[in-house]
Amino acid sequence: MPRDMWNDLFEKTRSLCLKSMPATAQLAFKHQSRDDAWASEIREGEHYFGLTLNEIHLRYGQEFHVSYDPLVYLAIDFRYGSQRVTIPRLVGPSALGAQKINKDGKLPHGFVVKNVRIAGPHPYRGGPVGITLVLYKVAHTNYAKRVLEFAEKLSGVIGFPADISIAFKIGETVTDAIEALFDMNDSVPIMGRRFEINSSPKDGFQPQYVALVNDSDKSLPPLDVRNGSLVVASGEPLADREYVLLNLWGTESRGSEASLPTDTMVEKMCECGLAGDAESWQRGKSILITLYQQLLNNIDLTEPDAELFFEKYKAKLIKCKERAKLVALMPVEAVNNSVVQRRTLETARLNKNAREILALPD
Repeated sequence: MPRDMWNDLFEKTRSLCLKSMPATAQLAFKHQSRDDAWASEIREGEHYFGLTLNEIHLRYGQEFHVSYDPLVYLAIDFRYGSQRVTIPRLVGPSALGAQKINKDGKLPHGFVVKNVRIAGPHPYRGGPVGITLVLYKVAHTNYAKRVLEFAEKLSGVIGFPADISIAFKIGETVTDAIEALFDMNDSVPIMGRRFEINSSPKDGFQPQYVALVNDSDKSLPPLDVRNGSLVVASGEPLADREYVLLNLWGTESRGSEASLPTDTMVEKMCECGLAGDAESWQRGKSILITLYQQLLNNIDLTEPDAELFFEKYKAKLIKCKERAKLVALMPVEAVNNSVVQRRTLETARLNKNAREILALPD
């Protein structure tokens, strides 16, 4: 995507924090303990990072819900290849509604939301990670409801990890929706801030918690994070303020290959391995080489993960070849019997299911 277009989205996102934002929010940072199940340091080119919204706390949950819905706008910007990209997310009524506790469907007093993923995993390519966070209260109007539903659905399309091309196309629309609510006086910012998390010369780029707290009386006590929750020094919850708690985390592996564009080539490679002839085997190895090149050039993979997936695909190709050899060594009669047996079992299963369906009462 053109760099100037990403800059436009970044500036639009940042401008949300400049619109009549109350100057009462305080930031609190805390590095994660070594006991946390994430990488202790997020190393450039080797690890992935992500962002989770751990908690949203509303000081007066029930009173808030009578006239307003809570809405959190989050945008994370970071280095992606040779450019800096911005991924916006909305956490609003539809996401929060799934975590309601009261039987009457209302937000409880001191409403707390737990662990909503915002972004990641994305390879860490160095430089700061910027976060724009705004907590709004959105009026219960038909217009606001329709705009919010539309914007939340758009935000959800971006996916995890984010499809960067989709994030670019959708990001500006999501931000425009929030601006429209603000201009119509249907949304009021409670607190907001843009900040950056930077690498330390001593400790590198560290996973950490970040809390944005509405501190109107400027008397914020010392804070800590325990079991993913924001607490005061005594261990008691911070109950008398609105706050949003975030967790910037790191991990060594992407974990899933589900969104990688390799499925078709892996399938063709396996077909070549199963063919059993020398020409197909050479073709399968050529496909594996092409796969390896694609993995190394994939901007969404770290080099260690590219090597890991390559070894996985190589093992799959070898296994396919071994299966082809095994089948070739089997007597023709055994192969035919195996096919007949499989078809007999399939027919028996179909007949059984058909009898159960026909026996259903009218």
